[in-house]
Amino acid sequence: MLKSVRWVEDRILSLKISENKYGLAQMRKNHLMEFFGLFQDEDKWENVDLNKEQILFCLFVAENRLKPLYSSIIESETVIPNSRPIIKRMLSANLGQGLYGGAKLIELTDDYSQLPEKVIRPNLSTKDDLEIIYSHELCGMYGDPEKIRKRIQVFIESGINWDESKDFVFRGVPLPRRANE
Repeated sequence: MLKSVRWVEDRILSLKISENKYGLAQMRKNHLMEFFGLFQDEDKWENVDLNKEQILFCLFVAENRLKPLYSSIIESETVIPNSRPIIKRMLSANLGQGLYGGAKLIELTDDYSQLPEKVIRPNLSTKDDLEIIYSHELCGMYGDPEKIRKRIQVFIESGINWDESKDFVFRGVPLPRRANE
């Protein structure tokens, strides 16, 4: 575990997912971090181009709260940072509507902020908008390393990429299919 982590755009971090499983994440802009679908049994990374790897999810993170998840800082000589455009569409929970209040699809600003909110599609429903719900992340600050670790472990074990927080936003939402179905 690293003692301290300072936000540096495009910095790549190795994540310790379990005793013998490591993954990669990259700091982007405005505390958005991308988590990739590339895993190894050892914390050794060479000849990796993140532009060619699957982005599992991209979240706003409190990077210092995630320190227990970090294994090491990776130098760009061994891993090429992702330079694809940052994902700008996210789900924004409908606040003030209680548990299972649903969400809307928004687009982040050019500064990668959720405010002012640009609504792309209001009031998403599990009946009509499952693909949007499955393919976009909830907008909000993530700081619990164990929730992120668990999400990645579930993906490794089952092929299902799912943020359990969506269960509290969308009543009765079914789990998505496995990654390669």
